[in-house]
Amino acid sequence: MAEVWRVLTPGGLFVLGHSDFDTIVFASEDLALTRRLVHCYCDTTQKWMHQSDGTIGRRLGGIAARSPFEVERIHAWVNVLTSLEPSSPGHEAAHAVANIGRRDPAIDNDAIEAWLTGLRRLANHHAFLYSVNDYAVVARKP
Repeated sequence: MAEVWRVLTPGGLFVLGHSDFDTIVFASEDLALTRRLVHCYCDTTQKWMHQSDGTIGRRLGGIAARSPFEVERIHAWVNVLTSLEPSSPGHEAAHAVANIGRRDPAIDNDAIEAWLTGLRRLANHHAFLYSVNDYAVVARKP
């Protein structure tokens, strides 16, 4: 925020945005495992991260409001995906969540494979769904 303040001219706008990974939803055959996997994904700091916060999206408005910027608008939208085709965003999300879950010794790998198989079964019946909320804050430098 300090760097944006430094380089932005007075009256200039910027957008601060992020997904809120704690809002991930998968239509699945195993709701309890889905919840465990999503929370594991949200709470894991991956190798390329300095820290993680799976709920950062919902907190962006407050972060901007506590800064010297003036908050113009806060936008929220739900990204809904219904394809599990290879290389689709839904496929990538399912496998990213599954791969993080595999790191948790409390989650059985066979259960994760069964979860992925269940997602494919749903997709074959046109019942696959993945969604996540995204948030964007539009702020102005006075």
